Amino acid sequence: VYYRYESKKDGGTMKGKIIKGIGGFYYIKTEEGLIECKARGKFRHRDMKPMVGDDVEITFEGSKGVIENIYDRSSELIRPTVANVTQAFVVFSIKNPDINFDLLNRFLVLCEHNNIHAIVCLNKVDLPIPPVPVIIIRFPTSSRLFTLPVSIVCLLHNTPMHS
Repeated sequence: VYYRYESKKDGGTMKGKIIKGIGGFYYIKTEEGLIECKARGKFRHRDMKPMVGDDVEITFEGSKGVIENIYDRSSELIRPTVANVTQAFVVFSIKNPDINFDLLNRFLVLCEHNNIHAIVCLNKVDLPIPPVPVIIIRFPTSSRLFTLPVSIVCLLHNTPMHS
């Protein structure tokens, strides 16, 4: 349910978070509900585009919401285009298809670079596989090694296999 705000707050401001963006319209979750808004042209001139996850300040012009301010972002991902992500679940199949360690490493490096806590979920572990208790990562720009504990869960039985 989307709300077109009544003009009773005309000119007033409200804070919220962008939860959806489609075709230049942004849907802002606020204390008052979900408000459909457009972004001011000043963001386009600054080469800044509102992103899902942005904390914003909006004003009202009649029944229309307008994004006036985008607060600082703690993280920013290009694909998918989201901001302020703090945690990511990286899900891979162990078998059928086999796990792609190169792609997994790319996701983990991206998370590390953006200070996003990564949780690796490996599925299809009920198929015969060698145990994978820890993933070891070496970042190209560093000689440091990072270890990432992995929880392996069998969704078929809904029980942990091993950690």
